[in-house]
Amino acid sequence: MKITNPVAFVDGDGTVPLVSLGFLCSSGWRGPRLNPAGVTVRTREYAHRTAGPLAGRSNANASDHVDILGNSEMIHDILKVVSGQGADIADRIE
Repeated sequence: MKITNPVAFVDGDGTVPLVSLGFLCSSGWRGPRLNPAGVTVRTREYAHRTAGPLAGRSNANASDHVDILGNSEMIHDILKVVSGQGADIADRIE
């Protein structure tokens, strides 16, 4: 971790630090305090792959904070879950 002008730069999605993203998904949302109904929780990380320096902001493999909305793999996973076919989606930590 590098601290510059009281700002810490760490891995994450460009908005939320990775340690915060991972903690709630791997334990917080799975416990009875934050998930009293016991809904199944899956933690899926999507690797950020840029399309190149001239490609612009968004691409089908991006996973930064806002760009994740255009990630084709994540959209595919969401469609499987909402259509009732997501039982085979497993946790994945990149």
